[in-house]
Amino acid sequence: MDKSTDTKSCHFCKKPIPKDAKVCPYCGKKQIGIVYSIIFLVIVLFILISIIKAFVGGISHTHSTPPPVVSTTTSAPTAVPETEEQKIGDIATSAVQGVKEISYRDVQIEDDTYERPAGSKMATVNFNVASFDGKASLLSETGPISAKTFQGVFKENPNMADAFIWYYGDVTDQYGNEKNDVILTYTIDRATFEKINWSNFDQSTFCNFLEEENTRNGDNMDTGCKVLADMK
Repeated sequence: MDKSTDTKSCHFCKKPIPKDAKVCPYCGKKQIGIVYSIIFLVIVLFILISIIKAFVGGISHTHSTPPPVVSTTTSAPTAVPETEEQKIGDIATSAVQGVKEISYRDVQIEDDTYERPAGSKMATVNFNVASFDGKASLLSETGPISAKTFQGVFKENPNMADAFIWYYGDVTDQYGNEKNDVILTYTIDRATFEKINWSNFDQSTFCNFLEEENTRNGDNMDTGCKVLADMK
């Protein structure tokens, strides 16, 4: 009889024992059948795989990329560029700074089509006069205001061909009616403006200068200064 088929090795002490032996006669250990051995190995492998997965998953979570930081900083709103009217308004407001009786009112910019190149503009800047001591005082105060305003208007827009400044005040007409109306106007065109040396010019006599310039140019309506109210 072939002994290799009649014996088997003990699962524990490895000594040869009868093939059908349920208990090892040497170590006394109960022998495990082949089916139970396979089941045992499968269970052990499953447990090992589960442990490895849990370990690898823990490492991956530890080294994962942190979530992006959401910035809470609010960006500054985009500044809206000033319109041409607003820029001239700023110039006029600056011109009356420190003068209590006179304040900036508004401005209108229009197309200048009167014998001017295409695209020419004209501006009318308006001021309010609350009170004044007399004609001489009013002209002396409005001269520098008008000069500064004209300089800003023409420098701000190279297409500006003519500029007007109107001063409004409370007046009483010949019928005794009170109203707010234009009491004084300054008018100048770009050609006259560019002739003046503004750094060496007596701005307090600006109205007189424009009246004389108007006369020299044959009652040129593009340049002048008019007092429209009856004042002393």
